[in-house]
Amino acid sequence: MTPSKTTAAGSRRPASARWTVPVTTSVANLLEALTKDWRCVSGRRTVRRVQYFDTHEWGLYFNDLRLTLESGGLRLAPLEESESGVAPTLLDLDSESPPRFWWEFPQGDLRDALSSRLGLRALIDRGTLRISTLPVDIKNRDDKTVVRSSIESFADAKKPRRTIFRALTARAVRGYDDELTAFESTVAEQLELDTDSRTVFDRLLEYQELVPTPYTSKPKVFIARGESLRETVVAMLRASLELVDANTQGTIDDVDTEFLHHFRTSVRRSRSLLSLVKGALGADIEDRLKSDLRELQQRTNRLRDLDVFLLDQAAFRSLLPASLHPGLAAWQLVLEAQRGQEQKRLARFLRSASFERKMTSMRRQIEQASANDPTATGESPSALAGPEIVLKRYRRVRKRGRAITPSTPDEAIHDLRIDCKKLRYTLEFFESVLPADTLGTVLPRLKKLQDVLGDFNDLAVQQAELRDMFDDLDHGKPQAPEIALALGGLIATLYSRHERQRDKVLANLQGFVGSDIKTAFAQLEQP
Repeated sequence: MTPSKTTAAGSRRPASARWTVPVTTSVANLLEALTKDWRCVSGRRTVRRVQYFDTHEWGLYFNDLRLTLESGGLRLAPLEESESGVAPTLLDLDSESPPRFWWEFPQGDLRDALSSRLGLRALIDRGTLRISTLPVDIKNRDDKTVVRSSIESFADAKKPRRTIFRALTARAVRGYDDELTAFESTVAEQLELDTDSRTVFDRLLEYQELVPTPYTSKPKVFIARGESLRETVVAMLRASLELVDANTQGTIDDVDTEFLHHFRTSVRRSRSLLSLVKGALGADIEDRLKSDLRELQQRTNRLRDLDVFLLDQAAFRSLLPASLHPGLAAWQLVLEAQRGQEQKRLARFLRSASFERKMTSMRRQIEQASANDPTATGESPSALAGPEIVLKRYRRVRKRGRAITPSTPDEAIHDLRIDCKKLRYTLEFFESVLPADTLGTVLPRLKKLQDVLGDFNDLAVQQAELRDMFDDLDHGKPQAPEIALALGGLIATLYSRHERQRDKVLANLQGFVGSDIKTAFAQLEQP
């Protein structure tokens, strides 16, 4: 029995209990068994349809929340709260499905709650139940209701005639906790039912053979004692290709932009790994892998560029006066049309035999590298080679960083950004053989520097791409002048922000090339 709980207002919530009922036990047989010891009065049976939503990364589930659609209303409630209770409707819908992204919801509590938990992920259908509920009041000898119970039958909404699980719930009427205890004894001893602490959503997921698991786009590979550099690189490449696989179908289906982003991140990390540990697998295999990975990166570049521009539309609006917003809106329609075409092109490639052959070839190359005789570089211990590789990347960053001045060309700052990214990758690749103190000191500062360098680079790249878009405008179309004005305004605004960002780059660099970071990396030096 769940004991009585004190609510925020100080009153006590009655005790409750829940049991699993075998689907082979009919509602009529269950009622018949209960009436042997109790007077049971059945109410009116109700049937409702409840659809559950979450993201690919289970952003709500792992925050102990569930989002359901029922009777045209969306409800966000704690995961552990009984589905028998009625959570408040936070949004009435005019359509049969909710908005896909948090920013598409109207302003309000629901949007605020979702924004911090969904990120850029889309809401997806996680299953729908048809729930038949028969309320049953349990009476005492004085004909007073002492326990309110219900028999709930749950069916897959796609197969409503098939009950997949059944439950008996009971809650004491205030002041009758002892009667609930007696009722529980009847259920346990006479009906031999087991209590069930699982939520209805968990039961639904079990039926669908879905297991929510934490998702990360940066798999950690633990480096075992005595492990060679070749073994480490092979394990990391396997993990990265698994992530490419995991994000392929979502990219094809265009669920949300994060699938493509993580697809590309996995490809980019693999390419960086091969360049950072050159020779660990052998030149021939590394060259073939780099070529295949480079093609995957290139084929996805354009769609990702369009995604970024579309995701930045709200930010762009905030940078321009209202008089230029119509041109910005017209430009957004152009981008959306281009994105639609590019997404279809990429989806065709990802469904093709050519893509499958490429993935199969890369897997074979990795396994071949594992089976070949190790190279001199490949057989070196990862515990020794890893820190040396990290130090090499750090010294490169420090040398380039100290050379940056207010007049340094954008290209040199871009090169520094790439070096910082490679340093970050090496720290993550070899994390398990690096001192925790070094990582704790370096990573937060490096991440901050990367953010500043990334913004600087994005502002430069966006200006160049906007100029290209301006040049490619079809000036014969009616909305071209409005779009041209908006693009011109954006280019000027981004140029100003880009110049200010240079000062932030210089300020953050001063901290990263300083003595405390140098001391942290000194811990990696071999005696």
